[in-house]
Amino acid sequence: MLKYFVILFLHQFVYGNPIDEPPVTFQNAGQLESPWMVLIQIEDLVCGGSLIHGKYIVTAAHCFKYIKPEDRKNEKILKKSIKIKLGEWKTNMDPDCDDDSDEQICDPVVIIAPISIYVHHAYTVANYKHEHDIAIVKLAWPPRPTGLIQSIKLPDKRTCRDTANDEIWTVTAFGQLPDRSFTTIKKKIDLNMISTRECINLIKRGEKTIFDEKNYICGTGTRGESTCIGDSGSGATTKSRNVPILQGIVSFGTSDCGKRGVPSGLLKVACYIDWINTAINALKDADSTENDVTSETIETTETTETPETPKNDDDGGWRGGAEPEYRFRAQHVRPPSRY
Repeated sequence: MLKYFVILFLHQFVYGNPIDEPPVTFQNAGQLESPWMVLIQIEDLVCGGSLIHGKYIVTAAHCFKYIKPEDRKNEKILKKSIKIKLGEWKTNMDPDCDDDSDEQICDPVVIIAPISIYVHHAYTVANYKHEHDIAIVKLAWPPRPTGLIQSIKLPDKRTCRDTANDEIWTVTAFGQLPDRSFTTIKKKIDLNMISTRECINLIKRGEKTIFDEKNYICGTGTRGESTCIGDSGSGATTKSRNVPILQGIVSFGTSDCGKRGVPSGLLKVACYIDWINTAINALKDADSTENDVTSETIETTETTETPETPKNDDDGGWRGGAEPEYRFRAQHVRPPSRY
């Protein structure tokens, strides 16, 4: 398995802007940009996510590392500890209104409680390991589509092994700015995808990191910026024939996040298409009142094959199926290098 991972033990690399370089700045996203983006507030933590199908959101598993495994399908506890906002643009306004736009929309933010969370069975929560950092959140009801709330398509799973080097993936998020304050308006970060070797060379010494190079990819901001604390779980997108595609999920970074030339680590969604369908199928209503996602798969850029019948693991995990018993191996440790 070692060949699938990159182990980073690097020499000191000093970050900071040279005196003749301008400070890092972020772009603000327009009100109508990224309507699939959701803001997830978990007590005092902030994450992002993407609406992908009906009442299902995909995000990073580590956003829920402080939610006890047995509580991840406890509606009462989830409703009390997690708030999910859709159609959010300016966090200090409700409703959000763009007075400078010809297409002014003043819809109120939609808040829907989560009722269940499905974390990848092989997700690892060690401080320096980044593996299978993906989770599906089921909302209490599907939001009504509006100009500010839309689901996004997923990529063709056959692109999982594509390197994507030099492609531009756009992240929208509500995390921190370089001064460590949280943005009050949805920000936009254009990341240039880079090779694994280049990612290694950009990561600071002392930040021991192991990531699955088959299923992860790195990017650096085209304007010098990077993702930062609070951006975890947010989607990274491209367009195919002008149709937005969810390519990545923000997973990890370094302690110098938000600074010039710092890499952002993303999970590749294309590598998890079958798992996503399995997870949604496992979260379907017990009374089967909602469509079986095995036969009605979420929208991707390909015609997705019907996944095989999931099988339970022998070690206490699961691969999906109807109403599985939720048994996680969780260590509630706050990783210093993960957002």
